[in-house]
Amino acid sequence: MQPEQRKIFYPRFLFLNALLLVFIIATLPGKTPPVDDFTWLDKLFHATTFLVLAILMRFANFKLAWWLDFIILFCFGVFIEFVQQFVPLRTADYFDILANAIGLIVFYLGYFGFYKKKQLG
Repeated sequence: MQPEQRKIFYPRFLFLNALLLVFIIATLPGKTPPVDDFTWLDKLFHATTFLVLAILMRFANFKLAWWLDFIILFCFGVFIEFVQQFVPLRTADYFDILANAIGLIVFYLGYFGFYKKKQLG
């Protein structure tokens, strides 16, 4: 593999494997807290997971617009929640979707606030 190909292959490989791992973990049958038991730790985990996915996707350099990255990852989060409806002992939760979106927003605010600003000046 040529050095230029490696620069593209490894970050993309890491991102796609992270997506697969998140999907597998999210769809394993397991115990979910009761609906009325809102846990901040769970929401923090969701936000952090999607922040990391956004980092991996941006640096995998798919050459997509930032908003398209955001939409793809947001839809991935919605898809996971949809699938969880059908997994034993799992439930779909709108607050999980919101937490996922917050993780993405935090990443893009940081990305445009620090990384892009550093590149420009």
